[in-house]
Amino acid sequence: MARPERGKTATRHSRDLPLFSWTRRLVNLWMRFNTTSVLPRLLRVDRDLFVDLYLILMIPLLVGLLLLWPLGREVAWLSWLPVFSVVLAAWMLQETACVTLFDLVRDKPIRGKKRWMLATLPTVAHVVLCFAILFLRLGDHFAPKITNWLTAIYASVTTFSTLGYGDIKPAPGSVWGMVIVICEQSLFLLLVVIRVPMAILMLRVRDVEDASGDDDGAAEGGE
Repeated sequence: MARPERGKTATRHSRDLPLFSWTRRLVNLWMRFNTTSVLPRLLRVDRDLFVDLYLILMIPLLVGLLLLWPLGREVAWLSWLPVFSVVLAAWMLQETACVTLFDLVRDKPIRGKKRWMLATLPTVAHVVLCFAILFLRLGDHFAPKITNWLTAIYASVTTFSTLGYGDIKPAPGSVWGMVIVICEQSLFLLLVVIRVPMAILMLRVRDVEDASGDDDGAAEGGE
């Protein structure tokens, strides 16, 4: 009995839906400008190794930027630090959204599914720290005002996890405050509500396919 070819059952149905057709093309175009797609080719290094280093090393970098944030306002030659932090955070957030959407609409199977699922943990850390930087930058748009890195991380964690204690919330009439909250909770939906169950499902499908392959092999051996 022939085994079904892997990787053609998860997203093949999207080809038959017009909505997915242009969405997939747009996300694929977006993915071409992603750091994890461009830099490995330019540096001529293994992409998997680059992604692993990127996921790990960006965490201490983001933490360092949060800790050094006050110096950007007090030390003249570090005045560029807050601007750099916000630009880096915004860039990393759009990359996270891009990669997650790409995994949802891609036609080719995902290699290293367990590794892909484990990468969700540092990715969540990136999202929380990046939004903490944005919370700190837009502290005036929240009530009470966010003035330090610890409060910014606290606000980001409670927003991302959808706990919402209500002690820190967008100031009345603050559009930027509401936009930041909506964006972070949208990434929560992509990463936790969609990506994690998707990864678990793929792992189970692989186990079923492996078991089916073993049964087929045993049957052929018996013949």
